[in-house]
Amino acid sequence: MMDAASLSYYDRRTGELKRDPIYARGLLDWLYNSAPGWFLMEILLSRRWVSWLYGWLSKQRWSRRKIEPFARTLAIDLDELCRPLEAFASFNDFIIREIDLAKRPIDGDPAVCAAPVDGRVLVYPLIDAEQCFTIKRAKFSLGGLLRDDLFVQSSIARAEAGLASARAYLFEALGELWAEVAAGREPTLRQRAVFRLATIHAYRAARDAVGLMYEAGGGAALYATSPLDRQWRDVTTVAQHALVNVRGYGEVGRALLGLDPDSFLI
Repeated sequence: MMDAASLSYYDRRTGELKRDPIYARGLLDWLYNSAPGWFLMEILLSRRWVSWLYGWLSKQRWSRRKIEPFARTLAIDLDELCRPLEAFASFNDFIIREIDLAKRPIDGDPAVCAAPVDGRVLVYPLIDAEQCFTIKRAKFSLGGLLRDDLFVQSSIARAEAGLASARAYLFEALGELWAEVAAGREPTLRQRAVFRLATIHAYRAARDAVGLMYEAGGGAALYATSPLDRQWRDVTTVAQHALVNVRGYGEVGRALLGLDPDSFLI
């Protein structure tokens, strides 16, 4: 939907919030925001031949009269042109115009990413997985977009395999330990060590799963507003606890080799 809020943008050079100039704003507003307009687009304007016809008309000489109001509405910098407005043969000729590259230099800083085209960046600060948003009349959800990403699909599979195997190992070790206790016998050093190992492994698998989701989240996961940011920090902090710290592997290894583990956790 077109409204004043969605047509505003932040100008990084001036630090101001500006309204994006739209050519034929009234017509576009009617087409997108009224029932008759939507109906007209569905039955007529979305057809391929209509697009072809408009392109053909824009190549005709009389279409030059659209150039000046178009440039004025969109505040196009005419100083960048390599030729005057009256030299363009048609509206289409102006659209594919060449510019004076000396008046629009590309930043030579290797740390700067230069966009190959002019444009605005549409930003949704925080989107829930199933929240729908509209871009060019098409509805999307974050969950739907991620489901189509091969890296996300691979990450989900790896996380599932890691968690499931760790859970099975933990339950097996716990079952053996419980069977000994239920029978009135004291668990052996090996059984206690294996249970400690399964506990550490289960936690590390859970941490790895969160890490996979954090990586799959891309740049959006970096911000404090992202749940993944908080979850990654929490699961990494817990890794320092004595119960699941990597030092526990050494203690378990000593016990499995028949040595004194020198740990009150085994």
